[in-house]
Amino acid sequence: MRLFGLPIRWRTEITEWRPPFGFTDVQVAGPYRRWEHTHRLSPAAGGTEIRDRVIYRLPYEPFAGLLAPVTVRPWLGAIFDYRARQTAALLQ
Repeated sequence: MRLFGLPIRWRTEITEWRPPFGFTDVQVAGPYRRWEHTHRLSPAAGGTEIRDRVIYRLPYEPFAGLLAPVTVRPWLGAIFDYRARQTAALLQ
């Protein structure tokens, strides 16, 4: 991963594994003070619905939190939009 062109080391560990219902990964090392990402899968008309729940805490809070609406939240939106496009392309 890169942020502003600089490489970021980010390692997560799967702490919950519940096929075919989902899994949770937690940051072991990386840019956040806390990162917990739960992926839930459920049957939907014509396929599978993927729901994500992300809990995160930024370093240098509360100051970093002031920038989150124009940094982290749009970045996360872009990441999930990219994943949706790639998943759809792979399944077609």
